[in-house]
Amino acid sequence: MIVWKVDKSLLQDLRLLTGMCIPMGAGMMVYGWRGVLTMMLVVAGSVMAREALRGLTIWPVSIRRLNLVSESLLVGIFLPAGLFDVDQSMLSTSARWPFALTAGVLLVLLKWVIERIGTTRLSPVVLTVLILAALIPRVSSDDRVLSPQFILRGDLLGTSVTERSVSTADPWFLNRSGDVVLQTSRAAERIQDYLQAHVSSDRHVRTLTQLVSDELPPLEDLVILGQPSTIGQASGIGLLIGGLFLVHRRMMPFRIPVMMLMVLAVLLLILPTPIVIGSDQTVSRWLAARDGRVGWAVGLTFVNYLLFASSSLAVFFFLASRPGVRPLGRHSSMVYAILIGTLSAVLIRFVSVEWGPLMAVAMIQPLTPWLDRRIVSRPI
Repeated sequence: MIVWKVDKSLLQDLRLLTGMCIPMGAGMMVYGWRGVLTMMLVVAGSVMAREALRGLTIWPVSIRRLNLVSESLLVGIFLPAGLFDVDQSMLSTSARWPFALTAGVLLVLLKWVIERIGTTRLSPVVLTVLILAALIPRVSSDDRVLSPQFILRGDLLGTSVTERSVSTADPWFLNRSGDVVLQTSRAAERIQDYLQAHVSSDRHVRTLTQLVSDELPPLEDLVILGQPSTIGQASGIGLLIGGLFLVHRRMMPFRIPVMMLMVLAVLLLILPTPIVIGSDQTVSRWLAARDGRVGWAVGLTFVNYLLFASSSLAVFFFLASRPGVRPLGRHSSMVYAILIGTLSAVLIRFVSVEWGPLMAVAMIQPLTPWLDRRIVSRPI
């Protein structure tokens, strides 16, 4: 009888890659071949950086190939597909493809520095994505998705584009436009613009009900497929299925990401939210759904938009709950999940809708050794 022995860390990388296949596949359908090649650029940058650092006589790097590929692809799902513009602006100063290569190089450098420091409680993926979010300029493809008739084979940066009217738009999968690319509005940007508006600059009164009903794309685009976002966040269901696969393969206890999502959803419902933005003042309410001008239907729908427009699903399942990032103890991991969910809600509401969860993980993750020491329980 042949017994196959597989290293535990190797097995974890294989499971992570398998779980990422579903959200990555959804992204390829919406963004086409440019999404594939953007992720390949990230992997190429990480491989080149690894080979360069291996030649050092002082502090040589020791990064496993499969681990490097899995974490490079994990960084790639947080990047826009339009970074691959080699065919259009190879040597132009406006070229965006160097950012994809830089992502891989930055990941390896951070892994190398963290290894030299001797800590495992800092995630190089989280730090890489946050640095890139601050550096990468907003690209035109952020507002674009391929028409359903041209999935996988359309050019996201092509010139055949149809403008979508948000207030009357059908869900992405029902669109029958003959053009290759649909240009639509990003839910995260519209919500961010509304939440940070202290007064209405055009003297028109804006309300939360108007935002949900007239200014945001169909919720089906965010939940099922069709959201103009980063490569791995085109489908909320794809992220859930991929995350549940990791739970099934025992990469994480089910209660950790569920607790994060529950705390996040409850606090987003409770935290003060602008319900009317006028020309001279803004009216905000705690638990805005109780206000008669909003109602529970609009309030809960707005929370759903916040959940799926942010990076919470990708962060909670693929980053925050991974071994080596979360605490080891049963009770300390629950405290960690509550802290992540709470801080994510505050940051989404007051700082950044899209990157709030990532910022929360970066802030809470260094506290995990302290949580394990202070809250003693048997490991999970």
